[in-house]
Amino acid sequence: MVIQYISTRFKILKFAGFAGLLVLLSVTEIPEWRIIAGNFIFIFASLFAFRLLDDMWSFYLDRIDHPQRTYLLPENFKSFIVLTAIVFTVYMGGLFLFSWNYAITILILFLVSSVLYLLFFKVKPIMTIIPLLKYPVLIWCISQFSLSNQILFLSAGAFFMMLTIDFIEVKKSTDSLKYKILLVLITGILMLFSQYCIS
Repeated sequence: MVIQYISTRFKILKFAGFAGLLVLLSVTEIPEWRIIAGNFIFIFASLFAFRLLDDMWSFYLDRIDHPQRTYLLPENFKSFIVLTAIVFTVYMGGLFLFSWNYAITILILFLVSSVLYLLFFKVKPIMTIIPLLKYPVLIWCISQFSLSNQILFLSAGAFFMMLTIDFIEVKKSTDSLKYKILLVLITGILMLFSQYCIS
């Protein structure tokens, strides 16, 4: 199940590239390679753990929209829940060893996301937004909890970038084209402005 899940829902090169992009964009001064490597591992591990969590909570809508996903089948779903619980427990344990501040922040994100999932797991528009909440939080963590203009705009840019990707991947009518273009423009403006704010 693990190999099949990774090959379909967590393409390693794609997420490694995205993790690297977030780390590099969050750099506000010349850092040590050790810090960059640690931030990359943190972002990559977080993306994997939350991908599992997001897919677990999305079971209701995904069974309707993506029946081909075998981990959602009733006979496989219990094993998928166990896998998610094990991975997330190991992930959180590693975070507490790595950084208490990171761990507490991610724990709050996990609790908030879980409550929102529990309340809105049948509401598709909200279910689209909840998985995106992690990106601003992850960027905030690796920026050492900075509230600078650069980090704020970068966090918003990452949120809208992933929202744009979600819209683009949904192959429906061309009626949504104007919204896709708008989201792309918002993302680009926020990303550029975040770099302009570097002092």
